[in-house]
Amino acid sequence: RVLLSGGFHWRYSPSGHLLFVHDGSLFAVAFDLQARRITGTPAPMLEGVEASPTSGGAQFAISESGLLAHVETSTDGERRPPLAWVDRAGVITPLAGVPRDWVSIDLSPAGDRVAVGGRDGQIYVYDVARENATRLTLDAIPHAGPVWSPDGRYIAYSAAAGGPQLDVRPFPGPGGKWKISEEGVATARWSPNGNELIYAAITGDLKTVPYRIDAGTFVPERPRRWTPVTATLPLSGFAFALHADGKRAIVAPAVAGAALGRARFVLMTNVFDVLRRVAPASGR
Repeated sequence: RVLLSGGFHWRYSPSGHLLFVHDGSLFAVAFDLQARRITGTPAPMLEGVEASPTSGGAQFAISESGLLAHVETSTDGERRPPLAWVDRAGVITPLAGVPRDWVSIDLSPAGDRVAVGGRDGQIYVYDVARENATRLTLDAIPHAGPVWSPDGRYIAYSAAAGGPQLDVRPFPGPGGKWKISEEGVATARWSPNGNELIYAAITGDLKTVPYRIDAGTFVPERPRRWTPVTATLPLSGFAFALHADGKRAIVAPAVAGAALGRARFVLMTNVFDVLRRVAPASGR
């Protein structure tokens, strides 16, 4: 049974709470372990916890003695500035109505729509002419990294539905969605030749999914390795860039023992007291 939806990376605290991440913040809710039921109202406990809606992972852990360790959100995870058109003459034209907490964007081939991956874990499609955004994903699971197909008829994105996967759905429709891969996906790119979808798995493997369109139905083949080279993938941000010929890509090849950079690691003591104050049991 579903106890609570809308979060990810759930962990049980000996204080009698469930901890989870939602919209970049660490939340807590009172939980009766014996009865297996929620006994309180979810409440934010800590902002700025490094997390990835793509993989459903988050950088925090709690000990049996009440010590909480977490990695603070990097600069890339902070609230984004407004988006705008810019041209070669330096003219800036703001895009009104784009979700402010965007994480990734992709412009449609016709240039009339923008696929937006929000920090809330949802995918939106922004209409440039109408200056408004429509939510594409309607479930509570995290989604990320939307990309348009070369013909502008499909959008691929990652979804953490019982485990990370890669999905494709038509735009504007009609039709449902197709599961392309059940492994964790960092980002995806459509090949310019129009018959391959290439993605970077969270393991760093680059894989290709040949596909065809049969009577309006997206028909993918089984994923297979695109190259034997393994890429280094940060928790968020750049994964790979595909060349227009579809035969080459820019990556950061994985090197054993190489450092990915610095992050601020934080330890908090006496967390149980904080949890009981922030998210008390209400007996519900």
